[in-house]
Amino acid sequence: MICKVDGSALETVSAEEREQILQMHELQSQNPYDRQQLAVARRNMIVGGFWLFGGLAVTVAALSAAASSPGGGSYVVAWGAILFGGLQFFRGVAGWMAVKK
Repeated sequence: MICKVDGSALETVSAEEREQILQMHELQSQNPYDRQQLAVARRNMIVGGFWLFGGLAVTVAALSAAASSPGGGSYVVAWGAILFGGLQFFRGVAGWMAVKK
């Protein structure tokens, strides 16, 4: 294909390259405040997810250790980490959706 403006040859790009270009253009056209809000939302989702799954892992490991002990044993439910992580994760999701609206 030839450019109608200057007559130069146009390159063809793959669908993957086209998608990357469109995503780059979308990020560049966004308000800097929106990009900052998206970064905060993404961080909240990541940190919240780590706390949530870390708390669940500790709880499952403690329950497993208690179940395998001869007397039944006791275990810990890391409810603080689970609650904190879940709230922070969903706070990030809400922030993400507010900017993408």
